[in-house]
Formats: sequence, C-alpha cells, structure tokens
Amino acid sequence: MLALSRPAWSGRADGNVVIAGTKSVTGEHAVIGQYGELGSSLALRTAGLIAGRAVDYWLIDTGGPTAQVLDKIRDAIERSSVRFFIGAASPETGPLIADQVTQAGCVYACGLGVDELTGTPCHRSVFRWSTAPQVAVVQTIDPLLALIPDAERWFVIAPATPLGRALMTPTLERVEALGVDHVGTARIAAQDREFSGLFQRVLAARPDVTVVLASGGQSSALIRHAVNIGAHRSTRLLVVWSGGLHQLQSLGPDAIDGIYFGSQYWHEVDTPMNRFLVAHTRARYGINPNAPLAAEFIGTKLLIDAIAHTGSTEPEPIIAQLEGLHYDGPTGPETIRVSDHQSIKAYYLLRGKSRARMHDADNLADVVNAARPDILEAAPSCRTA
Repeated sequence: MLALSRPAWSGRADGNVVIAGTKSVTGEHAVIGQYGELGSSLALRTAGLIAGRAVDYWLIDTGGPTAQVLDKIRDAIERSSVRFFIGAASPETGPLIADQVTQAGCVYACGLGVDELTGTPCHRSVFRWSTAPQVAVVQTIDPLLALIPDAERWFVIAPATPLGRALMTPTLERVEALGVDHVGTARIAAQDREFSGLFQRVLAARPDVTVVLASGGQSSALIRHAVNIGAHRSTRLLVVWSGGLHQLQSLGPDAIDGIYFGSQYWHEVDTPMNRFLVAHTRARYGINPNAPLAAEFIGTKLLIDAIAHTGSTEPEPIIAQLEGLHYDGPTGPETIRVSDHQSIKAYYLLRGKSRARMHDADNLADVVNAARPDILEAAPSCRTA
C-alpha cells in the first residue's frame, strides 16, 4: 500500500477552505481508507484556489473507538469551523458521523452502503456516491438470471452486519419476485471466518446460485473456502457487494475464475472521466484506480467544484448546488437525486477471469452488466431532515 500524503487533523484552521477526510486508515477498514486517501489527494491536487482561498485537507482517522471518532468530528466543527467532510469511515461509524454532521448543518459526502444514510430520515447534509443496496441487488441478480435462465434454485448467505442486513431484505424480495426457488438462507455472524458447516448446508440444498451478501474480508474468506473445497463447481457464486479491483487482486485469478462480483466501479470502463482518473492515478501512484479511490476522488471533486461554482464556503449554497446535479462521473453520466442525495450511477456485474484469459495483471474480470438505473424518486418515507 502506498504511503499517505496528506496531514492529519491539526485542530487549527487558518482562514482557508477546509475539507476534512473522515477515513479509516487504521483498523479493520484501513485498506479502504488508505486507498480513499489517494483519491481525495488526487482531486485536491487539481483544485488550486477556490472561492479566493487555498484548500486545506485534514485527515480524521475514523479507525479508532467510535466515541473518540465522534469527539474528533465535534472538535473539528466547533473549534475549527470545519463545514465539509468526505470519506467512507466504517459501516458502524458512518451513520453516526452523518447524524453529527447533519445536526451541525455541515456537508458530508461518502460512499457508505448502509441504509441509515438515505433511509428514514434522509440526511439533508449527506451525499452518497455508492449505489444503494437495493439497487445493487437488482443490478446483479437480474442480469445473472438473464445470463443463466436455467438457474432455478437460489441460496442466500447473509451476515449480521449493517450492510448485510441492508442487502438481505431486497435480496429475498427480488428472489421471490423473479419466481425462482429460494432453497435456503444461512445467517452468519459478523466475525465468522470458518465456513465448513455453512457449506455443508449450502451444498445439501443443491442451489444453482449461492448469493453471498458478506463483504470485505469476510466475503474473501468465504470465497477462498468455497474454492478450496470445490463448492464453486457445484453452485455459481455471486458476491453482490464486492470491493472490486483491490478485493479481486487479493483473491487472485485462481480463486475468482467464474465467480460473479457486484462492484461500484471498474477501472477498464471506457468513459471520459474514467479515462482521466485512470491516467492520473497511474501517473501519480503507478497503480490502477479501484472503487474506494474512485469514490473519494469523485466525492472530493464534487465538493470542490460546488464551492468553486457558487463562490461560497457555507453549506447551504453547496447543498443546493449538488442537489439534482448531472455530472460526468467515473461510471459515465451520473446524477445526484434531489429527494435523498443518492448518486444514480452504473453498478457493475463482473465475472472473474482465469489467469490464461488475463491481458494484464489487473485484467481480472469481464464486465457482464453495467446498467444505470432510472432516476426514480426516493420512497415516500424518505425525507431530508
């Protein structure tokens, strides 16, 4: 992993525009936070002066105890008048940061997947680039069933995590709506990393497709176990919410061949903004961009562009500028929905490649589907507050 290039939060503001990065650069989610830092840094390098002032970026590490993280956010708001925050944090801490930022009337751009951010109530201060869980479910299950229409028996593995719970209900609803045979659901604990008993149950149900709602290290451990025992030859595996490139890199081609992954972003997609992002990421860091890097790049860029366009450093004009914005994003045309500040963007279904089919070290998957959902209004229960 490349070294971080931005200073930690100093607790001081010197009259410049300050954007605070709330990223977990230590702890369980450190890899995501560290790649996210590279994305924010890349966006900031091209900012220059905005609204007549320089841009300062402070890193607030959200990898520690939740109470300490919230104290840092509170200090940044109250003692240093920070009004703009960017970063994924963790699924557990992110909604609490969103609450705190909303209560203070600030702006928080993030890539979290948990429903608390755009559920009931929606947070008027919060903007989410990541595709919503229910959309990710549809954008992976539907095209997979279209690809293999004879897949009639479906099994679901759901972890007891905030994201796992956010994915489970729409998954069960979608399986029922599509009329396939739901042959079982296995619920696993957040800390589970050993899956011998789980796969005995899965294989006993003889599913054509096993839908994995675990994410991060847990989904990687699950995939490795499935491949080690040959379960991937008996049932197709679909990881609805993967980490994209950095997760596939860690698993390697021998473990991902023929396995399906949902992803927020893919570096090989040919769009104008993605070409820019790939070129500058390679030039700056010598790597291809991945999902956390892309998410923090576009989130930081959108904040900077909104400040520059309005000429204001106050939250309200920035919120108004971002609402309903149509912009060129890494996945192509993207839109921030007015009603809940959810970015409407493509969500990818990937199929892992064998080593023999790879063109280069990062050509780890084919894009099976890259549909962008319609811009529908949020559910009536969703309100900005």
